[in-house]
Amino acid sequence: MTTASENKSPPHFSELLDERSGVARKKLAHLHSEIASGHGQNEDFSFDGPKTATGKREAAGPASSTPTENSTAYNTNAVPSDHDDDFSEQDLGSLPPLEGFEWRDLVFEEIDPLDLRVMHGREEIKLMTYRWAPANERKAVVFLLHGYGSCSPHLAVLAKFLAANDYEVFAFDYRGQGDSEGERGVFLNSEQIYGDCWAMIFEACKKFKINQQKTPLFLFGRSFGGLLASNMANTLIGRSMFAGVVLLTPYYRLFTERLYDVYRMLIPLSIVKPNHKFVCEYAELDPEWVAKYKQIFEDTRNLEFFTAMTARLWVEEQETARTSIAEAPMPICFITATEDGVVRNDYIEEFAALAKHPMNELHKVVGANHTDVCFDENYGSHFVRSTLGFIRKIVARRD
Repeated sequence: MTTASENKSPPHFSELLDERSGVARKKLAHLHSEIASGHGQNEDFSFDGPKTATGKREAAGPASSTPTENSTAYNTNAVPSDHDDDFSEQDLGSLPPLEGFEWRDLVFEEIDPLDLRVMHGREEIKLMTYRWAPANERKAVVFLLHGYGSCSPHLAVLAKFLAANDYEVFAFDYRGQGDSEGERGVFLNSEQIYGDCWAMIFEACKKFKINQQKTPLFLFGRSFGGLLASNMANTLIGRSMFAGVVLLTPYYRLFTERLYDVYRMLIPLSIVKPNHKFVCEYAELDPEWVAKYKQIFEDTRNLEFFTAMTARLWVEEQETARTSIAEAPMPICFITATEDGVVRNDYIEEFAALAKHPMNELHKVVGANHTDVCFDENYGSHFVRSTLGFIRKIVARRD
């Protein structure tokens, strides 16, 4: 909870900014607009599109109605899902949309199956959890981690196809996000974030009697969830638990450098006013594009801000992820959106090159941005097929 002392900015912090430079003060003051409206088009920050030739931001246009070509950089050994005819990896992007790809009004098969409760300060709170049971006998289990400011229901369409292929799916909303309880948008520290993720995984294994010795377990992370999944993969538990990891547009670097320019200023701010909010601002959008994703944009569960502590944690966890990816022992599948205006694709490709497992994959969904890579029927089908193919490949090798 925000205390009275946090509501009043200590004079020492203001003096620090003055001593550092007026430029630093301006950068910190405008951090929210740079992050929120300058470089994004997703539920994590905002929804605007790429820059024009004049350098101004323009609204992202409606997604293409035609399939895109696929690009896979290396280690191409994906297998088709159970619901497709045989295809080569290079044909993934040219396939028609998956039958039944529809995210509007889609909900998880089971809501709150784990009754997961954790402590937030001195208060017990509930974290909303989700499950989608496999259509037949369980072949593997996939744990989903959503993007910052979003919620797990935005990944329901992926869960549906995973379950249809006999992969059991579990997910949860981070505390203070989605339908989870807790102070809205507040992360106490990195230990709390990871602790909640592990709590969901352990409770699912316990309640649904998942034999970790016989059942392959996979971790899927989207954007900020991809950053968390990267670091969880290289923990003592993660190294022995997960058979593979899938990372969709992982948040290794924000598109703008503004966040990193003011990082030193964020350290004292996160100490004296950790819950100081930077309010997201949104650029003008193409009405047709907005209409197509209206249900996502107007979801009241979306966060419209981030805190000083959250911004600091982003930077610090991104530094950790570089080592995590280089040392994680399991196969990893990286998926990028070529028109992403939120995260840096060059960093994703750089991190992917650090991962040494021979079964790793790197996919590029050509034409997609940070939002429609999940929700456009063509782009979304592409990333779902990539995910299914990677998991099937790992499971087949274990049989």
